[in-house]
Amino acid sequence: MTGADASPAGLTVRVAAGDGPRELDVGWVVNGTGPGSPADRDPLLAGLIAAGEARPDPLGLGLATAASGALLDAAGRPHDRLFTLGPTLRGTLYETTAIPEIRAQAARLARRLVDSVAAAGRADTVFGCRRVPSASVTTTES
Repeated sequence: MTGADASPAGLTVRVAAGDGPRELDVGWVVNGTGPGSPADRDPLLAGLIAAGEARPDPLGLGLATAASGALLDAAGRPHDRLFTLGPTLRGTLYETTAIPEIRAQAARLARRLVDSVAAAGRADTVFGCRRVPSASVTTTES
């Protein structure tokens, strides 16, 4: 992914594909990349920062985010369609490279995204799923 712009339906993202650049319309972008270089050296993240859609965290370890993982734009407002989890949260959470932390972040983010789809009345059309109240979910241990 080389960039993203707001669109009426959500976001239009640009990706570098084997057959050339492409644009895709998406509802959300979740950056779940592994540890790497500072945000300003990653082409996608640098593009989001240059466009004012994101900003580096104060320590320069990743991206500035709200507690939900929503990217903060250049003015410090949380984005409603751009999220991150894992190592790009290092400047906010510091310890965020182990699977248990990332799994918990992913679970919280998934719940937020499903809730937002349900609130918009699109639960049947996005992802082909419905939100199931957690009280009605049962699990069994083997």
